[in-house]
Amino acid sequence: MIIRIENFLSKEDYDICWEEISKPGVFPKRKPTERRNDRIYRKDGPLLEIIRKNFKLHDNMRVNIHTTMFNKTSLINFHNDVGEGSEKLRYNKSWIFQFNIYFRKNSPFEGGNFELDRGDGKIESIEPKDNECVMFVSGMSHSISPITEGDRYTLGGFVLYDNDCLFSEYETQEGDNE
Repeated sequence: MIIRIENFLSKEDYDICWEEISKPGVFPKRKPTERRNDRIYRKDGPLLEIIRKNFKLHDNMRVNIHTTMFNKTSLINFHNDVGEGSEKLRYNKSWIFQFNIYFRKNSPFEGGNFELDRGDGKIESIEPKDNECVMFVSGMSHSISPITEGDRYTLGGFVLYDNDCLFSEYETQEGDNE
């Protein structure tokens, strides 16, 4: 199941999120030819508060969020975030859904479509719109098509029941997939 919501955040929430995501020094500098995907996990702060408010999460639900920045050196192949053998996550299949919110207004990019394997042999390619939230069932295989121009910023995360599912570390992870 895939759900797309345009204009997901209010202008005020969007501006707060963009300010947090685009602060100088948030994402490490990289060489023009360096192939790396930058992801930063967030434990608290205004981004988490905004997500909890906009998803209207119950007290027994938790959200783990991360911000990402990809550009034309990034390579994100099809993957499944709840697959066996993940070194970065401990989980017990309590995830409800995953989401990505896209920020294009201040950082236009070309390419970088979000691609989902629907499980029936068909791939759905979604061209992200500014301030669009794309939600999908945890466990769906997904990827990002090559970015041909600009930087692609997202605020993403996992909504889950509050139990033993925790990120092992909240720090910049090099080479992560979205």
